[in-house]
Amino acid sequence: MMSRKNAYLSGFLKLKQEKRRENYIMKDEKSEISKIGKKTEKFCLTIRKEFSIITHALWNA
Repeated sequence: MMSRKNAYLSGFLKLKQEKRRENYIMKDEKSEISKIGKKTEKFCLTIRKEFSIITHALWNA
């Protein structure tokens, strides 16, 4: 039979492990979101450049 102290410590360690797991998952999700944001930003910059090139070409034609 487990003593109270051992039961408390094992419960505490389980909570710490769960908290670490949650933090790891949150960091992973944040990095995925930032990757998507960077890709979207690059895409928008590319479209803006192409649009300005087309606009200048039409304006100067």
